[in-house]
Order: sequence, then structure tokens, then C-alpha cells
Amino acid sequence: MSFIVVCFFWFLGLAVTSYTLIPVLIILRFALPFTRELERHGVLIDQHPIVKRYLTSVMVLLISFITITFIMSLIPGHDFRGFIGGSAFSLLIGIWKIGRNKENTDEYIQKNKPYLKQEFFSTTSTEQTTDLFIQGIKKAAHENQDKSINVSTTASQTTEYLLQGLREASLESQEKSMMHFVKGINSEEKET
Repeated sequence: MSFIVVCFFWFLGLAVTSYTLIPVLIILRFALPFTRELERHGVLIDQHPIVKRYLTSVMVLLISFITITFIMSLIPGHDFRGFIGGSAFSLLIGIWKIGRNKENTDEYIQKNKPYLKQEFFSTTSTEQTTDLFIQGIKKAAHENQDKSINVSTTASQTTEYLLQGLREASLESQEKSMMHFVKGINSEEKET
């Protein structure tokens, strides 16, 4: 019976860490630095609440994790060890999800799209934007494979490639719209 109880608390530790500490690490490792880069490149609107919202989330999630962990430590027996084991396992698995990747970029863009200047994002879907971001990562990695360069330089280059791709996608979309408009005018002239 105690094995079942320890397993239950192991899964509880896994769940609590997955929904509290992993998001905190994603915010600290990816969302806040990415927000600062977008600010430097002028992609975000002025007076956006993104950083404030993320810092509030970090505080709430950390307080939740500490409170739950404290409550779990009050339970006598081996149950707390199961909770700690599940938390540690969740951190081991989740550590690979905290950096710049497609999922984090998708979520960032979806949650913060109202605060992004529309000239960069109005003509591209979230999926297209993420694909451009991934292309930027690959391009920056390819250009720097022979150089010893720090991560922040590569991250900055990646953001620049993302913005370049967004601008190109926006221009292509505008050109296509203009072509349709011109074709419409030409077809009206032929009919008259």
C-alpha cells in the first residue's frame, strides 16, 4: 500500500513542478529575454504590459510551488520523498523545454500578439511567424558554426533574422494584394 501512496505523491510532484516551476523557467530563460530583444528592435508597442505580466506570473507560480511543497513536507512518512522524486523527474524532463523553440515561440506570439506592432505580424499567421523564427535560428547557427560566439549574440542574430523574414513576408503579401488589385482594375477596363 505504501508503494501506491509514494507513486501517487510522485505523480503529484511531477504535476506540480510541470505546472509551476517549468513555466517559471520558460519565462526567465526565454520569454523575458525575447521580450527585451523585441523591444530593442522596435517590434513591441509602447507601454506594453508583457514584462509586468510575466513577473506577476513568476511570483504567483513560485508562491504556489513553495506553498504546496511546504504542505507536502508536513505529511509524515515516505510520501514527501515521492513528491520530491516526481519534482526532480519533472525538472529533468522539462529542462529541455525552457529555451528558444517552436512551442515557446508559438505560445509567446499567441499570448502577446496584441502588443506586437501589426506591421510586422498582420500578414503572417502564428505558425508562419514561428517557422520564420526557426529559419532564423538555423541561419544564425549555420553562420556561426565555425566561430566561438556567445549565446546572446546568436539570440540577437536570430531575432534579427526573424524580423527580416517577417518584413519580407509582409512585403510579399502586400505585393500579392497589389497584384490582385491591379488585375481587378485591368479586368474592369477590358470589360468596358
